[in-house]
Amino acid sequence: MNISGIDLNLIIVFDAVYRTCNVSLAAKEIGLTQPSVSAALKRLREITGDELFTRLSKGVQPTTKAHEISKNLASAIELIKAGLLEKNEFDIKAYKRTFRLGIVDVFIYSIFPEILKIIEKEAPHIKIIPVHYSQSEFSKQLRSGHFDIVLATSGYTDDTLGLFSEHLFDDSYCVISRRNHPAIKKNLTLQNYLKEDHIITSFEGNLMGEFDKILSMNKLKRSVKMSVPNFMTVPFLVESTNLLAGISLKTALKFRNHAKIDIHKIPFKTPALKNRLYWYNSFEHDPAKKWILEKFHEVCNKL
Repeated sequence: MNISGIDLNLIIVFDAVYRTCNVSLAAKEIGLTQPSVSAALKRLREITGDELFTRLSKGVQPTTKAHEISKNLASAIELIKAGLLEKNEFDIKAYKRTFRLGIVDVFIYSIFPEILKIIEKEAPHIKIIPVHYSQSEFSKQLRSGHFDIVLATSGYTDDTLGLFSEHLFDDSYCVISRRNHPAIKKNLTLQNYLKEDHIITSFEGNLMGEFDKILSMNKLKRSVKMSVPNFMTVPFLVESTNLLAGISLKTALKFRNHAKIDIHKIPFKTPALKNRLYWYNSFEHDPAKKWILEKFHEVCNKL
């Protein structure tokens, strides 16, 4: 393709629409009118032979082709920046930056004590803001720059097409109960499990969890009595009631030192928990992001 006749401003329009997934927001961000952005998108469709963005009730959704273009475009922009900016040797000890991390509370509890020790020692000017992410929109939140990195469990999260990711650590589900639960003699049976009441974590505020979907596929049902908007309170509510809860095994083992709970093997098949780091844009020319990703791996390898 001869690119000499292509207006490079189209790249700016494409990048803004891709990151915001909204034509109006993109226009505002780059200082153009909405009709101008729409005209630029029309030209891009003619050049690429693809729709690039499909309309939704709120905003637009990138096509597979748009995701492919974005990956290549991100690398190109980073290379240009690297060539234009003065190249200094990276010194993490003197580097100043604030990272916004999409993460759930239980990972803050299990991972961040060690992460903070490393930051205090190796990167004293790095700051971290952990924020709970939306399971239905975290890929958009990464593309828009709301988050730098998201630590998420694959299988129960947003469509991650177009993002970079790395495996962090595996985990599995278990069931926790109060110590010496009166209905559980030795092993937790499926009959015991279905008969007892349960507590779940629900960020949306409902009484339907992942286990209920699995049970429903097998024409089974349990009684969920309560939902809470976080993971950290669950073991302490379990220890003082007869409620059962399904949580990750690594989390249960951590909490066993602080809450009076017993850990049981879950009496039906559940998917493995594969925890991954997600980010938007390559870190090839972002040494600070590369550094912090490496530190997450370093800490999680010890879990």
